[in-house]
Order: sequence, then C-alpha cells, then structure tokens
Amino acid sequence: MAKKNTKKSVASSKRVTKKTTKVNRKGAPQTEGGGSTGIMLISILGLVLLVYLGSTLDVDTKKVPIEKEEKGDIELIDTSITISGKTYSSREVAREKLKDIPQTQRSDEEISFIEGYKE
Repeated sequence: MAKKNTKKSVASSKRVTKKTTKVNRKGAPQTEGGGSTGIMLISILGLVLLVYLGSTLDVDTKKVPIEKEEKGDIELIDTSITISGKTYSSREVAREKLKDIPQTQRSDEEISFIEGYKE
C-alpha cells in the first residue's frame, strides 16, 4: 500500500487592524433655501443698480470743432480730434492708432468712432 503524505497546515494568523476615523459632516445648520435666496436677492439688487446707473449716465460724444483762422493768404485749419481724453492730429491718424488696439481694451467712445468712421 501506498503511504499517504499528509501535510499539516500551519495556520498563521496575521492581525489586521483597521483605523476608523469618524468624519463630522455637519456644517453650519442651514435653513431651507437660505443660500439660494441670498444669492437671488444680491443678483436682483445688482440688476436694479445696473439699470439705475445705466439710465442716469450721460455720455458726451460731441466732436471737436474745426477752427479756421485766416492769416493773410494762408488758411489754418485745426484738424485735431480728441477721443476718450487722447488728442490725435487727424481723424485718419486716430483711426490707424485705434485699429491697433484690441477691441476689448477700447472705450465705448473709441469703438463708436471706429465703427462710424467713413473714408
């Protein structure tokens, strides 16, 4: 007869410890809709303020008058133009310099000048 080989299994026990941490997820107690109501009130107040300031703001877009001075036979014409506090020697020079500025950096007066410029 054949001999049976039997292996004894040695049970090795490893102790595994789990770390448990309790997370307190309770924040500040909030009432129902308290956060969204506050945001809604702030946005409504902002819109009312925007409409109020937009209706009371007056933009002056008058052109600089051309002055004609006569000295003898020579007639001097001042063709300088002032846009947003900057003075340019002529409308053509102003258009060329303002075209180089990105539209996002132009003022409203500069944008209206470029759009209304006729060659």
